Amino acid sequence: MVNNQVFTCCRLLALLLLAATLPAWQAAQSAQEFAAPAATHCHVFIEGGANKDEDVEDQMGVLRAAVNCSGVEGAIAVNDVVQQAMSSRVTGAATVCNSSGTAPLGPDSCLLTVCGTSRVRIVGSTIRNVRFDSSSSPITHALCVLGSAVVTVHDSVIASNSFSAVAVVDTARLVMTASRVLENYGKGYAGGVTVIGNASAAIVDSLVQGNEMFNMQVRPGPAVGPSVGPEPNIGPVMGPSAGPGPVIGPNLRPGPAIGPSLGPVARAPPEPFVATTGAGLHVGGTAHGILSGTTVSKNKCSLCCGGGLGVTGQGVLIVMNGSVVENNGASIGGGGACVQGAATLVVKGSSSVSSNQADDSGGGVLASGSSSVTITDASLISNNTCVMQGESIGSGRGGGGVSSRDSARLLLGNHARLVDNWASKGSGGGVLSSNRSSLTITPGVEMAGNRVDDGHLGPDIATFDSVALDIRHGVRYQSGDMSKCSDTVYLGRAPCGVGEYIVSDACMCCPVYTYGFEPNMAECRQCPSNAFCSSDSVVP
Repeated sequence: MVNNQVFTCCRLLALLLLAATLPAWQAAQSAQEFAAPAATHCHVFIEGGANKDEDVEDQMGVLRAAVNCSGVEGAIAVNDVVQQAMSSRVTGAATVCNSSGTAPLGPDSCLLTVCGTSRVRIVGSTIRNVRFDSSSSPITHALCVLGSAVVTVHDSVIASNSFSAVAVVDTARLVMTASRVLENYGKGYAGGVTVIGNASAAIVDSLVQGNEMFNMQVRPGPAVGPSVGPEPNIGPVMGPSAGPGPVIGPNLRPGPAIGPSLGPVARAPPEPFVATTGAGLHVGGTAHGILSGTTVSKNKCSLCCGGGLGVTGQGVLIVMNGSVVENNGASIGGGGACVQGAATLVVKGSSSVSSNQADDSGGGVLASGSSSVTITDASLISNNTCVMQGESIGSGRGGGGVSSRDSARLLLGNHARLVDNWASKGSGGGVLSSNRSSLTITPGVEMAGNRVDDGHLGPDIATFDSVALDIRHGVRYQSGDMSKCSDTVYLGRAPCGVGEYIVSDACMCCPVYTYGFEPNMAECRQCPSNAFCSSDSVVP
């Protein structure tokens, strides 16, 4: 246990040192997020009787519960449904909760609430198998962190609940280490973790897996995305800083830090804040998030965008230190991650976005609006798939690895790798950039093994509709379509041949429905209406 604590302290110190190398706003945010003092220590055990796929009435709700805290009285508030399942009830001084109108969250909608200026550390705890009737229960989250509270969650499990796991709002801060968030179901919120307002969250050496989000703004349809897999075994927490925590069970007595009784249970559920992106993790508003050494896998977004991650508004999410985003699915683009509005996503530090699947566009990542996505620092985008409904040649839809559109900005740099991605019935097996977006690729980037279906454009790169394209000398990729011009293009070569045109410092094949008979053309010619064109040929 001592070694685990030393390792965790050293890791957090290293992350603080890393913050010094980031831009000023990122450094300040990172240092703030990881400096999380905790005056109140809590062990929590909350359990229901229903398995993940069961709705048996007598197994609904909380069947067993124990909350044992030491420290500041009233720092954590316990919902009535939890207190009713405890062997005795102890109330402490009330803590003022103020969500500042960010979302309808508070003690009535969360099993546990930390708010005001409280500092709480939750260790070795479990919240699992709790289910409620969604038509009558106000419960939307297992844990809510509100106001300017700071919460550290370590070596804990939140799993198989019929509501979302964690919400962090206002200016609150969450640090989660060596913990697991598994198979929770969110309606309008991420099934895993939601960070909104001006809040911040750092998730370190943890697992976010098998969570689902259902978009409350549209009618339900068939579930789309990869299978979430069997129900996980809730055993020892994975991760280098994990270790056996204390055994917590219903025999624990509640301590004096328990908050007040929170009134009757049977209230109408609040109108939910609708995230619409990110089943595993959603970062919105002006919030900031960091994933470090964390795996986000097998999450599913039904009728929404972003199976694993969602970043909206002016939110910022940094995925770093070998984090893995894999095997997630979304029915409206962005199987691994969906970035909207003016949000920012950075994938760095040998992290990976792999084996995700989406309908429409962006099997790995979908960027839209005026958002910004950077893939850098030897990070990997691989084996992602976007599956189109119907043919879409020339439509600007696809992007097996990454898709950027609208005014989004996509930067691939510093030895990033895009390999073995597939756009099924779409364009851009590796990257699709369309609709006035910008695409920058710097030297050292590798693209290989990406593919599209026969007759579609760009195994590695496809662009449409006034894209600002900046591909630096030294990048190697495949531009091939169904034409006879060279599939492999080296930037900086001259002259460009027949059936090719010059883009920045590159020679690219003329796209479908265009052709070119002269070398070194600045643009390809449009195909006559009565002919079929294929780069260097025109067939009447």
